[in-house]
Amino acid sequence: MLNLLEMPDVAMNSILEKLDYIDLQRLRKTCWTIRNFIDDSKLDSFLTRIDIWISDYINFDFKFGDDDQRIQIQYKNVENNGCEIVIYENYKKRQKILENQDFVDLAFLDLQSVLVFQKSVPHFLNIDFCSKSGSSNIPERFQKILKFRKIKTKTFRTTVTRELEILSILPFLDSNHLKSLIIFNDQGDGNQLDTSEIVESEQWKNLETLTIRNFVVNIPIRNLKHLKRIYVAVREITMDMVLELKEAFLTSESLQEFKIDFDSQKIDQNLAELFGVPFTDHDGFGQERKKWFFQIPNSENRVLLISLNLYCIIFYRNWTENVPENAVII
Repeated sequence: MLNLLEMPDVAMNSILEKLDYIDLQRLRKTCWTIRNFIDDSKLDSFLTRIDIWISDYINFDFKFGDDDQRIQIQYKNVENNGCEIVIYENYKKRQKILENQDFVDLAFLDLQSVLVFQKSVPHFLNIDFCSKSGSSNIPERFQKILKFRKIKTKTFRTTVTRELEILSILPFLDSNHLKSLIIFNDQGDGNQLDTSEIVESEQWKNLETLTIRNFVVNIPIRNLKHLKRIYVAVREITMDMVLELKEAFLTSESLQEFKIDFDSQKIDQNLAELFGVPFTDHDGFGQERKKWFFQIPNSENRVLLISLNLYCIIFYRNWTENVPENAVII
């Protein structure tokens, strides 16, 4: 009877294709010959989601396949220059300590080995940079392992404290697949996010959805017209912004929804003078909303809705049949 090392390549590949990612990793550890054969075969890990938390430890959460097979791995430094690795797999916990090893080096080495097996496109990549991260050069280490291969994902969500952390990842995402970008502020304090380099990236040009929370931004409208849905915050909403966005929605074929939170506004009376008496109702929290409806050119069944309440304005491409009976279409 043949053993694995004696099997023809076709038979060996047939066996490997039936193994899940965890089994493949176990098999890779048996000997260098099998390890090299598996690596050369470029099999797909069928990653569906990657979550990474970076603090004074690093935590990976990988999900594979349709049945959500899952591995969680935590790396952290311990006394005497050692690294503790805790692995949760199929509800079982394994733990080991490696002496004279840096937890960041080991974590990124393992991440690189996971990405080698990525061929399909994961639905979700999440990377959280905690403000108390123990290593200030972690963004540079990301760049080191990603510069030779781009990560495929449909959605990239990240929690950061500064633009540098976003730019350490964004340029290394496959722009042909990335459709949604979600950015959260780790501090939660609403400070300004510099997006000047982000909007010039290849990844930005192919986005469809943008969400930025707990930051305020100042992104020119021209850099947003290709998107479908946008959720951001600004210091102050102005009439110039409203008029530019109104024109963009009436002429753009892509824009569907744009929600802007703001700290202040001085446009309430100006909108009424320019667009006429609004239709009013209340949202789910009891806040009054003022609404104006505009006919979209060359589209009898679509209208633009502009909805204004105390701290938010929404631009939304809606169906004519959804306009209230006593509302006026301008």
